[in-house]
Amino acid sequence: MKFVLIAFLLAMIAFASTSGEGLPNCLCTREFAPVCANDGVTYGNKCEFNCAKSRLQGRSADDFKIARGGDCNGPEIPQFLEEF
Repeated sequence: MKFVLIAFLLAMIAFASTSGEGLPNCLCTREFAPVCANDGVTYGNKCEFNCAKSRLQGRSADDFKIARGGDCNGPEIPQFLEEF
């Protein structure tokens, strides 16, 4: 009986880990460490950027990169400060 319950819970977790479109849901922290992508959009942190990238398909995902640290409309954050 425990095996059936565990199998059911694992199946529910696997089902819940994808959105309705079959794309992965991303679990990111709320840490604010903005990054500017080459599409001109500021993402709250690298995890949010990687989540957006994972939703892209094919060649466009390969071309999607972080342009620089910081807000796209603000001053650039020096790379050595991005780790803190």
